[in-house]
Amino acid sequence: MKIINKDFFKINNKRNPKQGDFMIAEPFMIGRFFSRSVIMISEYTNAGIVGFVLNKIVPYKVTALVDNFPDTDCDLFYGGPLDTDRLFYIHTLGNILEGSLSITDDLYWGGDLESLKKMIESGYANRHNVRFFLGYSGWSAEQLKEEMNTKNWKMVPSGSVPVFPPNMNLWEDLLKNLGEHYSNWRYFPRHPSLN
Repeated sequence: MKIINKDFFKINNKRNPKQGDFMIAEPFMIGRFFSRSVIMISEYTNAGIVGFVLNKIVPYKVTALVDNFPDTDCDLFYGGPLDTDRLFYIHTLGNILEGSLSITDDLYWGGDLESLKKMIESGYANRHNVRFFLGYSGWSAEQLKEEMNTKNWKMVPSGSVPVFPPNMNLWEDLLKNLGEHYSNWRYFPRHPSLN
C-alpha cells in the first residue's frame, strides 16, 4: 500500500519576493480575491507591497464603469480588496505614457490617464499592452513575510509569467509548469467540505 506524501501541499520558496515577481495562491486559500489567484508584485518597498490579481475578471468593461472612457477591447479585473473604487492599470507602453512607474524592464504601472485614453482612441493601446484593475492588493513588508512563512504563496520570478494577453486559467497553467508537486494542486476541490 502506497503512503500519501505528507508534503503534498508544502511550498518551497527559495527566494524572497521582489518587485516584478508573481505570487501563486496555495489551493486552501479562500475568499473572492485570493482563492486560486496569481498576483503580480508591482511595487516592493520597505513601506509596503502593491500587487494586482491577474486572473479574476470583472463582468463589466471599463467603459461601463468609468465616465468618458473610449471604447476598448480591454477587460477589467479585480486587482484586490483595497481601493476597489479606483482604476489601476499595468502596461508595456513604458515612458511613452508619462508618469508610468517601472515594474520590470518592459512592464509598467500607472501613468497619465488622459494620455492613455488618447492612445486607446488611436488604437495604440489595447488588450495586448494594457490591463485594467479595480482595486489592488497590498501588504506591509512584515505582513507579507508572515504570509510567506505560513506558506500561503508560491513565488515565481519575474519574466516567467506572461502578463499579456490575459489568461483566466493562469493559476492552473502556472501550476502545470512548476512540476508534479504543484501541478497536483489543480485537482484539489475548491470546496473540500462539499465532497
